[in-house]
Amino acid sequence: MQYRADSAHNAPPDPEVMITLQPGESLQSAAARSGHDLSMPCGGQGRCGKCRVRFAENAPAPEGREGHFFSEAQLEAGWRLACTPRSAKEANVFLPPEVLVSSPHQIMMAGRGSQAHKTAPRVSKAFLSMNTPTADDSESDLLRIERAWHAAHPDRRKESLHVSLPLLQTLGARLRSQSFSGTAVVREGELLDFEEGDTADALYAVAFDLGTTTLAAALLDMRSGAVLASAAEMNPLITWGDDVISRITAAAGNSDTLKAMQAALLKKIARMLEAMAGEAGIALQHIYEIAFAGNTTMEHLLCGVDPAPLGQVPFVSAFSRSHRYAARHFGLPVHSEAECHVFPVIGGFVGGDTVAALLATDFDAGDGIRLLMDAGTNGELVLAHGDRLWAASTAAGPAFEGARISRGMRAARGAVEGVLFRENTVSLAVIGGGVPRGICGSGLIDLCGEMLRTGVLDKSGCMCSPEDGAPFPKSRLRYDRQGGVEFVLYSSESGDITVTQQDIRELQLGTAALRAGMTLLLRTAGLSPEDLDVLFIAGGFGSYIRMEHACRIGLIPEGLAPERVCIAGNAALSGVKWASVSTEACALADSLARRVMHIDLSTVPDFAETFVLATLFPDTEPDTL
Repeated sequence: MQYRADSAHNAPPDPEVMITLQPGESLQSAAARSGHDLSMPCGGQGRCGKCRVRFAENAPAPEGREGHFFSEAQLEAGWRLACTPRSAKEANVFLPPEVLVSSPHQIMMAGRGSQAHKTAPRVSKAFLSMNTPTADDSESDLLRIERAWHAAHPDRRKESLHVSLPLLQTLGARLRSQSFSGTAVVREGELLDFEEGDTADALYAVAFDLGTTTLAAALLDMRSGAVLASAAEMNPLITWGDDVISRITAAAGNSDTLKAMQAALLKKIARMLEAMAGEAGIALQHIYEIAFAGNTTMEHLLCGVDPAPLGQVPFVSAFSRSHRYAARHFGLPVHSEAECHVFPVIGGFVGGDTVAALLATDFDAGDGIRLLMDAGTNGELVLAHGDRLWAASTAAGPAFEGARISRGMRAARGAVEGVLFRENTVSLAVIGGGVPRGICGSGLIDLCGEMLRTGVLDKSGCMCSPEDGAPFPKSRLRYDRQGGVEFVLYSSESGDITVTQQDIRELQLGTAALRAGMTLLLRTAGLSPEDLDVLFIAGGFGSYIRMEHACRIGLIPEGLAPERVCIAGNAALSGVKWASVSTEACALADSLARRVMHIDLSTVPDFAETFVLATLFPDTEPDTL
């Protein structure tokens, strides 16, 4: 992470994309027609003001809250929200990089994984060279293959092969055209294919972590577990909202929208499969297993299951155990008999990605009192004490991912990811370098930590009142157009990047949700934060925050020594990678999901009081610069 003074960020901005909007057409449709997906963090409800576009001409009259999000000069220059206008005339519209789903983002791929995780794939292959039938050797084709298979795998002599009717109907002709030699592909006693030539070494699986914001995947050799290629993309469902609640609302009871969401997700997954196969130089038909782990909503949308019950008390999921489907049902470009393994879930808001993280961290096998925290939009928590496991989710909100922040953005090029106050200036670390365009979650935590450290912010989260002649950094405070206090993070001729009092409140609410969740989950087990032996922080967001400031704002419990905090990275992807190549991991995932006791924190006594107290930042004395 490279910090530079705010005045030193002078690289040219990324270019805009221009599309043509037809009369009466929505901007979302026009963008899709041009091959672009738009990011609409609030699901196109006009609440967040993030989907900003610029009309070159024929801008429609301002609607809704556009007057709140834009100045008079900006409105005059043609700035509008992509979710509201429908021009009566043809117009050229410029799309800034930050409104495009495809713009480069910082996606965490690395995660914690144990060297003790061994492979034990469900699919095996062997090249078989058999004698052709004669009058003295007239056993059936399938029995001939079975005997040769047993010779190649002596440990499976008790395994009788069975075959699907479609394969059986073509097997005889294929055997004879291949002179009774080829590669048998077997999954748990079922002959899936008899491939031409020796393809025994071509045995692959793919693991997907279906995050709310990003998709991460890895292509693996099923025999060794080695990663051959990887891919990361923005989740295309961002078009329907940044958070799962927005997506549940969009899909609930609307079969057309649900089908469109599933199709968009599967299209992106297919492209990632093709990209990884191309990178590794392998044939797609040699992929036999795809494992998916995501939050409960994402797994429902993947399967085309209406998520409406997840948006209503008591937040019931359609399934809890893992389930398997033929990949052809999803239209994925892999072997025709490949299977998709969808991870088990723990509750309505504690999903398969949490189960995968438990796998990756060997959570049930460790000693002492352990807590796993995924500090995302829906903060998941899992506690282990002895042989018992508890889990809960907290409505942390999207502030950690830059949403609901006035100049917030995801961890993409141009996002401020780190802030330091030094030498009477604000030094910024910007993803990709260049001109800052906004601030992401790690940058907001850094800024808040620095403001607390220097007394710009008090423990209640209130900024100081702006004063003429105030010393740095209080000299950066000013009143905004609505009369509220804001901190000027970066100034330029094209506009300032500021953080408002409301932005601080959003961060406080997200932090308080996680702090209260940890406190209450520990209290359920008769414990306190001081009892923790290790805190695992999972997810990409946790990998980019500075521990010093995470402690200062209370995201990490007070009194927890740094050596007891373990950054697990993308533990969900690590866990699902293991499951894609191991029957043992698949069984363990189901066992863990069933063992965990799910706690609804809203029903726990003192929930409201604990949450309110957690909104206060920990007591720390401000430093002097």
